[in-house]
Amino acid sequence: MLNQIRRAGRRPEHTGALENLSSQEPSPLEDAELADLLARYQAGLTALSPRDRRAIILLLERGLEYHEIAKKLGFPSPDAARMFVKRALRKLADMMGEERDDF
Repeated sequence: MLNQIRRAGRRPEHTGALENLSSQEPSPLEDAELADLLARYQAGLTALSPRDRRAIILLLERGLEYHEIAKKLGFPSPDAARMFVKRALRKLADMMGEERDDF
C-alpha cells in the first residue's frame, strides 16, 4: 500500500489534457527526414568495404555484442572488434555527411 501511495505521488493527476495532444504518428516532414537518412545510410553502407559493412550490420541491425562480432569476423578479442567497428562507423558517418559523436 505504501508503494502505491508513493507511486501516485510521483504521477500527475489525469486532467484530460492528453486528449488535446497531437497524434503520435510521425509528421510528413519526419517521414521525409527518415527516408533521407535511410537512403544515406544504405548508400554509405554500399560504399564501405564488405568487412566494414558486415561489422556495422552485425552491431546495428543484428544487435550482436562485440564478443560475438569478434567471433564472426575473426578478431582476436572483443576490444579489437570494438575498435574496428568504431572506425567503420566513423567512415560511414563521413560518407553520410553526419556530424558524429565519439562512437
